[in-house]
Amino acid sequence: LANPNAMLTEVHRQAWDSNVIRLATWIRTEMQIPTGEDYKRFGVPYFCAPLPAICEAVARRNGDDSAVIVWTNLARRMVNRGVRFYLDLPPREAGPARGELLLIRRNCREMGLFNGSTARVRRCRRHDDDELSSSYYLVDFEDIDGTAWLPEKSWVEDVKLSYDENEAIIANLVDTRNIAAMRRLIEAAPGYAGTCHAYQGSQFNRVFVVDEGVTDIHWIYTAVTRAEETLVVGAVRDWSKIKKSEKAKALAKVEGPVRS
Repeated sequence: LANPNAMLTEVHRQAWDSNVIRLATWIRTEMQIPTGEDYKRFGVPYFCAPLPAICEAVARRNGDDSAVIVWTNLARRMVNRGVRFYLDLPPREAGPARGELLLIRRNCREMGLFNGSTARVRRCRRHDDDELSSSYYLVDFEDIDGTAWLPEKSWVEDVKLSYDENEAIIANLVDTRNIAAMRRLIEAAPGYAGTCHAYQGSQFNRVFVVDEGVTDIHWIYTAVTRAEETLVVGAVRDWSKIKKSEKAKALAKVEGPVRS
């Protein structure tokens, strides 16, 4: 509209004297990529540490009202794998563990779960049936009524299902179960780290941004402004070498970078 009815003139996500809003305003107005010194100048902690140390630190918080934001799905997968290791969780094939934090990757209005939100598992059991075209985990979440249907492939391979795969699953659930089951279909991944794209509509008291050497100013601005109170930025030591490893190359082939 040429003449909008209303315009936001106040910041509501952070307090006016917040280090986060001062940093974000500087990024938006100066259009510069912050250096480590820039973050520190605005009172935002910045450090560089080995990947295992970062994963162990994230595991200690266990997702309590905080978020770890990365740029690529490669970094998301590697951080989540490391955190699951330090939390001593079972292999992915066993399904989401009790108490595990999940990042929802598909809207499920029936259960109040939306892409980019997180939920903690209360109970999970594997479900196989000859009539079903896919295997599923039936997941109950804390403080949420109903049981979700989580396709095995989505969870074990940590991928977003294709349009054709989704259509086939929906049709199969309706034919062999009922519409209610189809309406409780979700996709999910470990929720200890997520891409900025997934979190772009969310906010958290505490945010840790993993610096992958990104030069996308819009990504950086979106990532830092997810924090309401506390922001910490950290670089993975030798990240350029890590992402060139054979293991990283295999993980990166599944899904590429996700931009905000």
